[in-house]
Amino acid sequence: MKIEASETESLIFEYDSAAGTYSNFTKTGYYRDYVSDFGTTHADYSELIVGTNGAVWNINALRAGGDLTQAFADAFVQVKVEEIAAGCSRCENGPALTPAPSVAPSNSPVAQPTGSNGDPHFKTWKHEHFEFHGQCDMILAKDPKFANGVGLDVQIRTKMVRFWSYIHTAAVRIGDDILEIHGSVGDKDRDTHYWFNFQYRADATTVGGFPLTITSNGAHKRFFEIDLSSKFPGQKIVLSAFKEFVAVDFKDSTTESFGNAVGMLGDYKTGKTFARDGVTEIDDFNVLGNEWQLLPSDDMLFHDKAEPQYPKRCILPEDPQGQRRRRLDESSISVEKAEAICATLKDPLSIKDCVYDILATQDLDMVGAF
Repeated sequence: MKIEASETESLIFEYDSAAGTYSNFTKTGYYRDYVSDFGTTHADYSELIVGTNGAVWNINALRAGGDLTQAFADAFVQVKVEEIAAGCSRCENGPALTPAPSVAPSNSPVAQPTGSNGDPHFKTWKHEHFEFHGQCDMILAKDPKFANGVGLDVQIRTKMVRFWSYIHTAAVRIGDDILEIHGSVGDKDRDTHYWFNFQYRADATTVGGFPLTITSNGAHKRFFEIDLSSKFPGQKIVLSAFKEFVAVDFKDSTTESFGNAVGMLGDYKTGKTFARDGVTEIDDFNVLGNEWQLLPSDDMLFHDKAEPQYPKRCILPEDPQGQRRRRLDESSISVEKAEAICATLKDPLSIKDCVYDILATQDLDMVGAF
């Protein structure tokens, strides 16, 4: 729900289990009188979104899975795009927001990889999405016991652009091998940029004993696929670069392969995002980013250094909620165009991320990053 400044009028997004979709309606009356309070939820969270473009959701219901996640994705697209589009005065077709398209529930859910990509979107092991718009080097996932002690370490480097950031570089270490990639340096750049064991474009067919395949779509997309099937059937780690944007996906992961991993992606078994102590749960993603910033005690996998380095903390946008609307009064791409081109994606939350990135970058080609 969204709560108006008066606290007596709220926009409710309600799931219809029979139809498999959501609807919305306006409800009047003090919101605390008709919404059950779970613990200190209202005191800690609901008050923060009163009179804003924010919304509050029942995370426990979403974690339970089922068709509700699809309805949530539809509703989330509408609310998130409205947040970005607020203040758009000269967008094509005006600032009006159209409801996100409904997708029929499927008996064969699409496999959703865990990882990070784009502007930058993080997908935890439980496929919950969040964003962290700071600039620094971070531990995405780490497990010294991976593959019976071979060891795994995945690090990302984000870069600030005005009031947002994106993943600029990613590096994976398995055993004694390190693969580092980054995106292009301009629209005309079609080269594949990677380092293997700190050597630029060195010959590499395996990473830590697992087969490596490097492919290209002939344009802006590069894929680096590490096949883990010899140890974990059907599983892969895929790094990719689309233009300057880098992504890391853990495909078809299982408890056997990544159950002990720690880092930005959270705890595999519970989905909770923990601090380095493995006990303290962190729900503020700016705090989480700083918690998993690369420390001097962590082995840096990148071939060079970039600012900031600890003890300097991650650089954060000055006004991530206000300025990240991207000054859409100067934009040439409408919400409708973004929704239409992103509708080709299968994962509903990826559709949401895609719409957001297109509006952020004003580049319809950003759908290629997904």
